[in-house]
Amino acid sequence: METVGNFSEEFWNKEVGDFSGWEIVNQRIKESNKVTTLYIGFLKQVSSAMEAFGKSLLRVSHNCTLPDTEHGLKQNHLKDNLKKLHQAKRHAKMKMKDRVEAEFHQMVMANKIETKPRELEKSMQGTRRAAEAQQEAETQFSEAVTTTNQSLASFSDTAVLSFTTMQNIEETRVKLLRESLWAVANICSLLAVQLDEQQECLRVDVLAVDVSRELSSWILKHRTLQPSPLPIVYEATPYSPPSGLNTPLSTPLSSPASSARSTLTKRFLEQLRHAHFSVRSQSHVRILCKERQ
Repeated sequence: METVGNFSEEFWNKEVGDFSGWEIVNQRIKESNKVTTLYIGFLKQVSSAMEAFGKSLLRVSHNCTLPDTEHGLKQNHLKDNLKKLHQAKRHAKMKMKDRVEAEFHQMVMANKIETKPRELEKSMQGTRRAAEAQQEAETQFSEAVTTTNQSLASFSDTAVLSFTTMQNIEETRVKLLRESLWAVANICSLLAVQLDEQQECLRVDVLAVDVSRELSSWILKHRTLQPSPLPIVYEATPYSPPSGLNTPLSTPLSSPASSARSTLTKRFLEQLRHAHFSVRSQSHVRILCKERQ
């Protein structure tokens, strides 16, 4: 099997300044980012759907109010009558205590030798007033009992109807919940089977993905098959002397010393004189040849 290297080994360009291999990898990264962005959007949509589903369930739960267990005005009326009954009972007990104390005081005054008739009469009047107050309190207590019993009877009659109504509501509610949950369970079961089959296919495909093989196949298809660029080698610029000069005046990227510069100047002047003499000699020879002809 052919060996495949990493990105850092397979996407070079031999020419310095050629970045086509780099652009290939960079383009893949951009496309991969787009795929990842799409997947993140998909997850956000799933999250939004689940959130909307949860909110709908909350709305349903808020709308499903329980039946009122209070029994309305008659129950409140019965509570008020019970409160009045307890107050009347306490008042009757208190007045009975006052009557007993008044009668005891009258008996004490009657048994005293030094008691004056006026004081005895006063104690007897107090006893009569205490007895009258006690009788009135007992009457109020008796009336409170009667009123409370009437409220209790009315409440009981209404409570029977209320209990029957609430039982019917509960039976209907339980039946509705049972049928609804049964339908939901069946639907979820069917969906679960389909989802499980789809997810199983997805799991098989995901397990079949080999990260190294995936990248290697892409590298085989897009690699540049070029070595990395070599360092640039410095080469001095070649010197071309002027025509007529046999010796270069100087070497590239260097300057002669002062003594060498004077020597080169003398040689250059001598070469110029020699060239001038040669030109004059050649001209003189041409003239003589023409005259002889």
